[in-house]
Amino acid sequence: MSVFTEKDSVSPVNRVESLAAYKTRCKMLQEISQKQLKYSLCGIALGFICILGGIHLFMNGIYGSTSWTTKVLGSESYISDAAPGAILFFAGLFIILITRFTIKIER
Repeated sequence: MSVFTEKDSVSPVNRVESLAAYKTRCKMLQEISQKQLKYSLCGIALGFICILGGIHLFMNGIYGSTSWTTKVLGSESYISDAAPGAILFFAGLFIILITRFTIKIER
């Protein structure tokens, strides 16, 4: 029984090339997603350390006067007279938010 029929417009040679391209594309996507996972795990670890450090500073009563002002794409964040622990806590949350694991595949 032949796989290739006259109705098919793709020759067996083109099918083999398409299969090779498909395997290469799958391998490339796998490598990219593994690197994205490592990046995300490092971001989670760093963010978690910042959050724990912020909680530790806050619970031990380390105080001071710190302010944070940020403007990004029309959005504004302003924290005034906050403890260093609170700033470290929010920085950890921000790091985790930015480095989260996402894969977007468009056809």
